Amino acid sequence: MTNDLLGYHVKKMRSAHMMADNQVMVELFEFQEPRMTRSKTKVYEGFFQICLISDDIEKLSDKIANTGGEKRSDIWNTWENKPYYLIYCEDPFGNIIELYSRSTEVMYANK
Repeated sequence: MTNDLLGYHVKKMRSAHMMADNQVMVELFEFQEPRMTRSKTKVYEGFFQICLISDDIEKLSDKIANTGGEKRSDIWNTWENKPYYLIYCEDPFGNIIELYSRSTEVMYANK
């Protein structure tokens, strides 16, 4: 899924999820290969994406694409034989919006 969003030059990364009991989550990424270097433009610093939960991610991603944004990935099933889906989109300003069909703790619990 990362390669679908960022490209196949990303070879190795790791992430950590911190979840609160109100379904607010912070996800931290460390890109290991290639390493993200500091740049004067600060392109990799700060806000990376926001994730929203939607009952119908296909409909919402179409709405984003039809109002000046775009779809950045295919719809992915995160767990075979479960209705857990995600898609990456981009708003008209270039911010990445990740859409989940369920909350993170439901989609990744016991996996």
